[in-house]
Amino acid sequence: MKYSIHFIYQNPDFDQAHADEHHDGQESEDNIRDIWEDEIEVQGEVVEFKILHKQTFQLQGVQNDEEFSVPLDNMTLFNFTLEDDTHTVLAASNKLIKNVDIKDLTDFSKVVYVYLKGKEEPVSPFAGLYIRKADFPMI
Repeated sequence: MKYSIHFIYQNPDFDQAHADEHHDGQESEDNIRDIWEDEIEVQGEVVEFKILHKQTFQLQGVQNDEEFSVPLDNMTLFNFTLEDDTHTVLAASNKLIKNVDIKDLTDFSKVVYVYLKGKEEPVSPFAGLYIRKADFPMI
């Protein structure tokens, strides 16, 4: 099965009533619904997909020529198991997630929509990781 996943940061100030009254329910230039969207195509054949809530994501990298490893608690993990038994893991802070919607595109492909909320834009060190500023220890 092929998967793609979309992380969509929604405008906390979007006014649906204004959209209904003035724009047939649609967003407008001054009243946008979504601020940004990241689309990620999962590489490889997915044999299992799980959403795991209240997990710890281990953020690893290099900063100022030094390796670091920081646990990020209260995360939702999107775990894709591939046919070669490797994993693609993407994550978002639990409190950022408004809802998740999974749709079948064809018999062989699915798309996952993850709607993110919050008054402050999430920190995203890279596409596929979205952290509330209050949950990010490196700020």
